[in-house]
Amino acid sequence: MRTTLLAAASLPLTFGTVAFAQQSASISLTGLRIQNANPQNRTSAPSTISPADRYTVAFSADTRVRGVGGALGSLFPTPVTIDQVLQRFDPTADFPETTLVENCAGTHPFVLASTTFSQSTTVTVVIPLTVNFSATFRSEIDANNVAGFSITSPVLTVSPAIIQAGFLEFTAGTITFSRTPRTPCESIDFNNNGVFPEDQDVIDFFSVLSGADCATCSCIDFNANAVYPEDQDVIDFFTVLAGGSC
Repeated sequence: MRTTLLAAASLPLTFGTVAFAQQSASISLTGLRIQNANPQNRTSAPSTISPADRYTVAFSADTRVRGVGGALGSLFPTPVTIDQVLQRFDPTADFPETTLVENCAGTHPFVLASTTFSQSTTVTVVIPLTVNFSATFRSEIDANNVAGFSITSPVLTVSPAIIQAGFLEFTAGTITFSRTPRTPCESIDFNNNGVFPEDQDVIDFFSVLSGADCATCSCIDFNANAVYPEDQDVIDFFTVLAGGSC
């Protein structure tokens, strides 16, 4: 989440190699399928993204899928959002169009998100049919700094199997991985559970400070000065907890 600055020159005039951080990488989703027993994968290659301690993963607003053939073609004959598909199976489903992800180690490879949906719905085509849907959507960056998006373990079946399930196909859309700068002391909600201030934030802060893992917690570099762990992180954490500023 930082831009690499170029080095200064000296007299006599010489030039060194300048490395610029690659701030983002994008992957086109058009043509990808969500199809029974047919996992899909795409990468940003040859484009790469430089390591960072925080990223934003975002699906573009125009991302759409449509059903092709069988029951899915009947359910979604025209392009709809992923949320509209998922909510046909589960009205409470909410696809994460934008996700902010901490990568405290600041290294690759790194899995940014892995979300599994598994639901069934009933549709009537002459007789009531049960359409079963399950898939894992995964975004990651490999050791070569190449971003990737995959749809794994896809299940799209119909029972009784009097017609085919068909499949879902992306008609438009892009997923973009962006390095996202952290700001000093930006949130006292250290465990990111939406409840703050609370004792659990303090417990989790010291737990991570001592080396424990916390999947939902922010990075221990609370003041975002790139020095951690340090006493100043603790001082600034308690200052903000008490209502002060950093």
